Amino acid sequence: MKHFLNKGAVGRLIAGLLAVALFIALFANIDFKSVYADSAYSQEYTAVDDETLDRLSNRSNVSEEAPQITVFMHGFGSQAFHWCNDGKNNFAYQASSMPEQLRKTIGEDKSEIFVIKTEYEPDEFAGDSKNKQDALSTPISSTEKGDNGGSAYLQGLYKDYKAETDTGIFLYDCNQKESGNYFYPDIYNKNLSIEFSQANIGSHLILIFDQYDSWKEESNDFVYSQFEYCLDAISYQYCRRTGTLPTYNLVAHSRGGLTVMQYALAHPYNVASIYTMGSPFDGSALGSLSFGDANPCLSLAKYERSYKYSDGVDYAPGILDIIDHKAVTDSYRSFWNDNYTASFSHINFCPIGSYVTAGFFIQTIVEAICGFIELENETAVGILRGIGLFAEGVFDGYSIKRIDKHLKVNLLLSTLNILKEFSRDTFLYPYINAVANLQTTPPAYEHIGKYSLTNFVYLDDLFIDLDSQIAKGYKGANVRVKSFDSFDQMAGE
Repeated sequence: MKHFLNKGAVGRLIAGLLAVALFIALFANIDFKSVYADSAYSQEYTAVDDETLDRLSNRSNVSEEAPQITVFMHGFGSQAFHWCNDGKNNFAYQASSMPEQLRKTIGEDKSEIFVIKTEYEPDEFAGDSKNKQDALSTPISSTEKGDNGGSAYLQGLYKDYKAETDTGIFLYDCNQKESGNYFYPDIYNKNLSIEFSQANIGSHLILIFDQYDSWKEESNDFVYSQFEYCLDAISYQYCRRTGTLPTYNLVAHSRGGLTVMQYALAHPYNVASIYTMGSPFDGSALGSLSFGDANPCLSLAKYERSYKYSDGVDYAPGILDIIDHKAVTDSYRSFWNDNYTASFSHINFCPIGSYVTAGFFIQTIVEAICGFIELENETAVGILRGIGLFAEGVFDGYSIKRIDKHLKVNLLLSTLNILKEFSRDTFLYPYINAVANLQTTPPAYEHIGKYSLTNFVYLDDLFIDLDSQIAKGYKGANVRVKSFDSFDQMAGE
């Protein structure tokens, strides 16, 4: 006992206890998550394989912070110029464009705009190397959930569309000013691209996606593989710089809505909001309306059966994905609904649809006639436009005066709507749907801007029907609609 209590032993005991206490204090203050993050994100993203890159760029929970990045996604056959252009389909600064309006709303000193793209090519994918069925997008299974709402499962589906070695992403700076306006660079000159490290991540980043031009007719799965790779690369690099994975607002037009929906299904916690405009979440009523080999709607849109598959010639995969690939669109909706509460309820999903009045329809016919007879005389075109407006006025006046006829038409259309639902899985559906979309009153959704209460309306934007645009059947959809009349048509809207 005396030996144990001698001064040397006591000193050693105290020293030992202090050492243990100091070690515990230091140990407790180490942020092991940061240590792990630093090691996991130590490589450049181009040195990381696709599967690992996707895993490291995928959030595992809902963020409580405001989204740090907004991404604009164009539609089929389009590119970045869809959002900002000089009126001649050239990508250029446009003060009235949505990205520039967003920059103005957030604040020019608090936001930056960039174009993002990648230019890898898939191995043995396009052209006549695949049959038509294999070239189309692949349905997803709601039974294969995997992690993060199905990311691992979806990754397996898209491997065929990825090259063995990605060339990386290209980022173009749209924040330099010239003569008082922002200068937009040539986004097809790789020498003008910048590194992500040059972006000010203290600002809200506005990214305009530009798909690889050589393959813009391909399936939605193919363009999605580019889109996802770009966002994975951005997320990974953002985390390298901040220690936190970012969240996104996704804004899309037309088929781009399917692309951003795919991203949300695979990366639910990376997404804070989805805004889509005119997107085909359930195909195209008019686009799928064919008579033998003839398809009037696609012909008017100047789409032709000219794409070569190994088993024949047909419309391009991207078009076939849009008009009537219900196995795919149904699978997206089922996956969203089956996992909504667990994975997607935090996402503000706002599908915006549009429909046209009888006057818009009449003016579209006038425009088609002028184009068909190659009429270029402005006076003659104006006269035909005026006749169209007169016909619209007569039609409106008649429909108001003959309310009894109006009610009979409404009863007929209501009956057609019932038949439409019963015929959904039959060959009659496209034909009944095309007629049933004629209505005597505007749809009962919250409208953006003005709309008429007295005009016949057609619930279609003359390519994608309204039910498809507003993602009818999706849980939690925050729907908005817009009406386009004869004056909108003549103004080119």
